[in-house]
Amino acid sequence: MSQRVGGGLRGEEGVETLAVIRMGVGLLMLWDVATTFRYTIELYSTAGPALPMFRSLGPYSWWIPPPALAVLAQGGLAFVSVAIVAGWWTRPSLLLGALLLVGLRPLDLCWTFAKPTLIWLHLLVLLACSGCGGWASVDAALSTGERGAVLGSIWPRRLMQALACFVYLGGAVTKLNSPWFAGGELLQYSLLDRGWGGTGLGQWLATSPRLMHTAALGTIGFELVFPFLVWTRGARPGILAAAALFHAGIAATMHVGSFSATMGVLLLSVVEPSTWARWWNHTPAAEGVRLRGASGLLGPRGVWTGWGWIGAAIASMGLGWGWQWQADWYGVFGRRTLAPLTRLSARDVGTVLPGRAPAAADAIHRIALGTRRAGRDVWGSTAALQPGETLWVLVQFSPLHNDLRLTGTLWTATGDQAADFEQKLPGGVTYSLHGFEITPEFAAGEGQVVLQLNGHDVALRRVGFTGADQMAIRPGRWESASGGADSE
Repeated sequence: MSQRVGGGLRGEEGVETLAVIRMGVGLLMLWDVATTFRYTIELYSTAGPALPMFRSLGPYSWWIPPPALAVLAQGGLAFVSVAIVAGWWTRPSLLLGALLLVGLRPLDLCWTFAKPTLIWLHLLVLLACSGCGGWASVDAALSTGERGAVLGSIWPRRLMQALACFVYLGGAVTKLNSPWFAGGELLQYSLLDRGWGGTGLGQWLATSPRLMHTAALGTIGFELVFPFLVWTRGARPGILAAAALFHAGIAATMHVGSFSATMGVLLLSVVEPSTWARWWNHTPAAEGVRLRGASGLLGPRGVWTGWGWIGAAIASMGLGWGWQWQADWYGVFGRRTLAPLTRLSARDVGTVLPGRAPAAADAIHRIALGTRRAGRDVWGSTAALQPGETLWVLVQFSPLHNDLRLTGTLWTATGDQAADFEQKLPGGVTYSLHGFEITPEFAAGEGQVVLQLNGHDVALRRVGFTGADQMAIRPGRWESASGGADSE
């Protein structure tokens, strides 16, 4: 026999939190439609460049829509996004939104495995199984049930909380399996990449290897402890504040689309419904009763609401189709004539793309010189090297490269060769570190370090020496102080 807890059955709670999440995911979907609607035909129809990539599916490529159908589907997605925010015929809107996302977004390969889209799909399905339309919604205003706080099952919100924990825990496991993330190399490489990084703040922060190392370790630590601390009432405010700062930092330094905002919406599942009730001066759910008709499908006014919903959806799709037809950006509706693409023969393609191997210098991610070393980092001024110091030369490589032959030469201020090294690097090595000992025989003045990959000059770094004015160079006297190179 079920027991009541403060007016609601055990396993039930208020739907305020789920209603706020419903509004958040609806706004994110609406933003996505607004930014991609202009490119609907290119991204999601048979007239776009994605079609050749799906030809290998054979008979399964039937689900790629023609341009007109893709435009109608995108217009429908815009409408259901608004309906989800407003809570109008909530459950049908959530299910149709999930169906349209599954049908359209995989056609844009950039979104196929994107975390925001996958999280939206999980949220839409879980929200459809809840009573999130019973509060702050059109459905609630039209409900014929007894007025009071709305109760719903607690398990959809619990699964959302578990989803957030799995996102962080999965991210931590992935980073721990990457041998060059903990040292900050991958984070630094990402911030310097103009595709994923590229913001001014991100590129400025990437100039500090020590900061990258600290940020990488902090990221792993946060993602490991979040799934455990978030369930502790005392630690919950602190871990949520850390999550807010974490995702704000990602949004400020990297181009990750709506990922940070999506995680913010998902993390709202941690907030108790009673908290929203207090903020809105709303009757706590524990003191209320279950409402009927909150889904928008029940009650005598539900049928009329449904017909209005269908009419508005048709109007939205018609407006979207009319806009695309009028502009006809891709010439698929016959209102514009686009210049045909020039076809190249196999011989012409062979001339344009001769298949040259990438330049050896492209394998280098960063070069650093310094007088002190710690792990995979070096620092210290090299403008005035003193006798007794060691000049460290660190070369970091991109994650993917072929076998390389790295050589380095140290030249004195008098133009003489003081020392050199040579190392063969197998593909996948992430860094190489060599050291040169500075002795009193080095003449004062400006010298340089020259690095070569596969026999080609790839870098020249100037250094300064302090010491005796005269220097006797004896062949083979100066050796790499490390006796080789540290690499992995």
